[in-house]
Amino acid sequence: MSISPVAPKSTPSFSLRRAFEEQWPPQDRKALVILLYTAVAMTVNYYFARHANAVATLRLFGIARGADAAARFVSESANPQLLALQWWVSFFVLTYIVLPALLVTRLFRESLADYGVRFRGALRDWKIFLALLVIVLPIIWHFSATPAFQNRYPFYRLAPGEPLSAALLTWEAFYLVQFAGTEFFYRGLLVQGLRERFGTLSVAVMVVPYTMIHFNKPFPETVGAIIAGMVLGSLSFRSRSIVLGVLLHWAVALTMDAASLWHRGVL
Repeated sequence: MSISPVAPKSTPSFSLRRAFEEQWPPQDRKALVILLYTAVAMTVNYYFARHANAVATLRLFGIARGADAAARFVSESANPQLLALQWWVSFFVLTYIVLPALLVTRLFRESLADYGVRFRGALRDWKIFLALLVIVLPIIWHFSATPAFQNRYPFYRLAPGEPLSAALLTWEAFYLVQFAGTEFFYRGLLVQGLRERFGTLSVAVMVVPYTMIHFNKPFPETVGAIIAGMVLGSLSFRSRSIVLGVLLHWAVALTMDAASLWHRGVL
C-alpha cells in the first residue's frame, strides 16, 4: 500500500495592501491621508503660493525656463502686484478647496456636508459669533494704528496718496475667497475629518498647522491665531458647519484692512 506524499502547506504571499490594512484600521487610514495631505499642501503653498518663492524654487531645481516664464507672467502684466496676490489665492483655492473636496468625495466617498459645507444648524451659535466680534473688533482697532500692522494690511499696497481703486476692491474679493478655503481646509477637512479618530482633540490637532501659517505675520496676530483656532474649531466641531467661521473671518479681515486704511487717511 503506497502512501501519497503530503503536499507542504503553502506560505501565503506577502501583500503590501493587506499589511497596510492590518496595520492601519479604517479610521486611522483616513486620518493618515488627511495629515499627510496637510503636510503636502502646506509645503506646496510655502514654496509655490508666493510668486517670488515659486520663481526661486524653480530656479533651485534648475527649471530656468519655467522660472523665467513665471517671472514674466507677473512682471509683464498690467498690474504685477495684483496678479502676484491672485497667484497666491489660486494656490489656496487648489490646495485648500479643490483637492480636499476631491479627497472627500472621490477617495473617502463622503459628502462635503459632513465636512462643514452645510447651512443647517450653522447659525445655532450666532450669539457666540456676535460676542467674538465685540471682543475682537476693539483689539483690531487698537493694533491697526501700529506701524507693523499698517505695513502688513491690506496686502494690496496703495501708493502714497493713491485713493481707493478697482484693483484694491478686486483684491478684497479674492481675499474673501481665500478665507473660505482656509475655513474649509482647517475647520472642515481637519476638524471634521479627524473627529472620528481623535474626537474633540481634532480641534487641537488642527490648531498646530493653523498657527504655523501665521508665523510671517505680526506677533499679536500669531498668538491670536492659537485662540481663534481653538474657538473656531470648537464652533465647527459643535455645529458641524464652517459657515460661522467663514463669516467671522470675513468680518475680521475686512475690518483689519478698513482700519489700516482709515489710520493712513485713505478712508
